[in-house]
Amino acid sequence: MQAESHALLAVTTLPREDCVDDEDYEQLTEFGREFRSVPAEVHDIHANLSIGNLGVRRMGSR
Repeated sequence: MQAESHALLAVTTLPREDCVDDEDYEQLTEFGREFRSVPAEVHDIHANLSIGNLGVRRMGSR
């Protein structure tokens, strides 16, 4: 886990019930419900999601 190249799995916890409808849920998860990241980037991902700068869908398309 301490190796620079060990990828961590980031997964959305957004349930379908929190979305307006199926179309909203599909839009929010269109790039998938998970992605991998190197440990060095996890802090930046967390910070951006916390302030609402990026959604998981945008980060998955990087």
